Amino acid sequence: MDKERSKLPVDEEFVIWGGYGGHNLGDEAILWSMSRLLKKLRPNAAQSVLVRTPVSAQVAKQYELWGVDIVRFGTVSSLRLLTRARLIVGGGQLLDDTFSAWPVGWTSLVLSINAAAGMQPLILCIGAEPIKRKITAFIAKLFYSLARVCSCRDQESLEVVRNLGLPADRLVASRDVVFSLDRALLPKRTRSDNHVTRVTLVLAHDPQRTPGKSDYFSELATEFLEAGCEVSIVAHDLRVEYDYGLLLSLEQEFARHSQVTICNPRLVGESLEIYANSDAVVSGRMHPLILASLVRTLPIAIRGTGKVNSLIGALGLPALERSGGKNVRARSALAALSQKDFYMRLIQERFAEFGTLVESTTADALIG
Repeated sequence: MDKERSKLPVDEEFVIWGGYGGHNLGDEAILWSMSRLLKKLRPNAAQSVLVRTPVSAQVAKQYELWGVDIVRFGTVSSLRLLTRARLIVGGGQLLDDTFSAWPVGWTSLVLSINAAAGMQPLILCIGAEPIKRKITAFIAKLFYSLARVCSCRDQESLEVVRNLGLPADRLVASRDVVFSLDRALLPKRTRSDNHVTRVTLVLAHDPQRTPGKSDYFSELATEFLEAGCEVSIVAHDLRVEYDYGLLLSLEQEFARHSQVTICNPRLVGESLEIYANSDAVVSGRMHPLILASLVRTLPIAIRGTGKVNSLIGALGLPALERSGGKNVRARSALAALSQKDFYMRLIQERFAEFGTLVESTTADALIG
């Protein structure tokens, strides 16, 4: 991939804040898409990303290729950057009911620093989950109101933000920024040589939100194997306490099964290569489903979280239930694959619409 940094003189600066740093491939897809969109709308602007922990050499190289400078949050350099560069808060889940420093606490801090410097911070394509704790709601309303515009990636997130009491004239309904990613950057879809159905199972294990659910993916992989499929198992969140830890467990379980491939992509481009070599991508995470659609592989959702359930309705995705009799889920997925052309036509029509919406709402937000 050629380096994406513009060679034109810098006339403004953006600093991007979110869950970045190479830990979650969905967040990395957001950063990539946000960077590309900002570069398209503001080709002369410099871009930096704030990270909370050191990044690997591989991730640093990836950000360099995207034309994004890395700045460690909490350093003197980060404070200087926040007082001169316009802040873009963009992330998959930067507003939830977790009463801790991340995400609401740290996000409120960077918003307040940027706003105090008169930089008119923006919150773009944010995902929000219902807020029940009064202290979280109070902090979020106080500091997220500092943003000149808050665009939300779905109607459900917009309702959460609206219920906090943020000014209505600053709220905009949009879609996830990954919908705007240019397909010319992506790997081309390939087909199986042996006519065996290839299913990629993308893990979704969060000990705080899905405790005791790890057996689900073992059972699901076994169902697809019994149906005659080849199965690739992939971690989306690369932290050992999340998907990666479950991946290690499943690697031991299926070590001797020739039809199972354990995949450990470290960059979003590597995950896209895996998806492009699959007939279907099955996941209970939102971004693998969006990324599969981008490379024109059939996304099959696992019902569960609010954002995935919302995406099912928005794109018309085929979906699997969390429970079912033996091999019911695999048969349901294979039935959806037999109607792939129908599903993909519907998905691609809505995909184009959502990408246009993201670009137009972002362009409007940058004005002023």
